[in-house]
Amino acid sequence: MSHFFPLLTFWFNNFTFLLFLAGVPVLVLLGYIFWCDRKHPETLSLLATMFGLGCLCCLPAIVVELPVDWFLTYSPLPWLNPLISCTLGSSIPEELLKFTFFMLIIWNHPHFDGFLDGAVYAVFVSLGFAFTENLLYVFGAEWTDGSGMQVGILRAFLSIPGHFLFAIVMGYFLSMAKFYKRYQILLIPLGLLGATLVHAVYNGHLMYIELLSQGEGMELFVGLLFLSFLAFEAILWCVGLLMIYHLSCLADRYGEPVLMGEYAPLPPTYGGTMPEGFPGAIKLPCEFGQDG
Repeated sequence: MSHFFPLLTFWFNNFTFLLFLAGVPVLVLLGYIFWCDRKHPETLSLLATMFGLGCLCCLPAIVVELPVDWFLTYSPLPWLNPLISCTLGSSIPEELLKFTFFMLIIWNHPHFDGFLDGAVYAVFVSLGFAFTENLLYVFGAEWTDGSGMQVGILRAFLSIPGHFLFAIVMGYFLSMAKFYKRYQILLIPLGLLGATLVHAVYNGHLMYIELLSQGEGMELFVGLLFLSFLAFEAILWCVGLLMIYHLSCLADRYGEPVLMGEYAPLPPTYGGTMPEGFPGAIKLPCEFGQDG
């Protein structure tokens, strides 16, 4: 009995540490996107709901991905396995589920009334998914071979930021589609396809690095692929932050709720707000234009 309590304490401390490791990166990125929307913050209950739904949508994704994993086990073409896995086995079902939850709950919700809102809600759904996935990977690795800490650290710098950036891409195009209705037929599919594509390329790099590292004499290819991944991630971060900045500028320009014309927001003189010293005659970069 004297050995039981130290063992229980060790298990509890280890469990707490792994939970902390799995959850902190998610909380940091949620806090960042919430801070970006600090001038017009969203309702906490709705954000919590979207995060919870994101956690739940990990389960149907697993169900969809299991047949793909089974197929890859018996695949006669192992060099194609990462390509199949990063598309049919991850990016397509995962982004489609996130997109579905967003469109069903947020698209017509009265609280989706500002330019940053699309990115905020998309991030909360996506990081809810990432949190559940992270728990499964970290505790699964710990249970299997005791490598939960290593897996948690790797995922904190790779998978969690990846899901954040995929959500920014989706949320950006869905926000633009919400308020520039004339372009919805283009922007809504771009939200889904853009997030799916960057997700597939992101995962594909990592999967092919893992596959090539198992072969002999592949060090040069692994190194080149790793440099390609670093370049892609750097570009994705730059694009993601620029998207957040653009939505923030539009949010400052038009205020919240956005006053809509038939197809586009009304000019700020009709009630939107502007940052101090912002010249009304200057158009923001990438802005689609106004309705007269």
